[in-house]
Amino acid sequence: MEPSTPPTKKRRRRWLVVAFVLVLVTTAAWWCWPRGDARFVGKWRMVWQKDSSVYGTVTFRSNGTASQVDSIAREPHRYSWRVQDETLIVGSVFPAATPVGLRHMLAAFFCGFRGGTVSLDSNDASTMLLSEISSDRFVIRRPESSEFNLILTRIPE
Repeated sequence: MEPSTPPTKKRRRRWLVVAFVLVLVTTAAWWCWPRGDARFVGKWRMVWQKDSSVYGTVTFRSNGTASQVDSIAREPHRYSWRVQDETLIVGSVFPAATPVGLRHMLAAFFCGFRGGTVSLDSNDASTMLLSEISSDRFVIRRPESSEFNLILTRIPE
């Protein structure tokens, strides 16, 4: 009679499958976890404050990404966003196939596990001041330019 028998390959394989499924579920939960400020999530119409002309629309998603369609270009521009105090911070979203995109994707992955947010490089990020914030309207101002004032009004979905 042997004192202890080694675990069978079947049992070891079962534990590997359980570990893989756990990692997969954790990654999916992290990926879908809301990161954006709930006050701004949704679709918004952007209008220039100086002449009331329509600039386009922007959709802020709860996962921290946004999609903007200008009235001239008509092509969606995607970027990341977050709100810190009364400041809107936007940055580029790079395709994961590029080295820069892979670096940002890995940084986002590891920051999510630590409970933090992705810090954008200073050359990637742009900050804008928020004012007159309500549930259906707010104003964006650039700190360096008084000409850049956009009024955003919520588009009902």
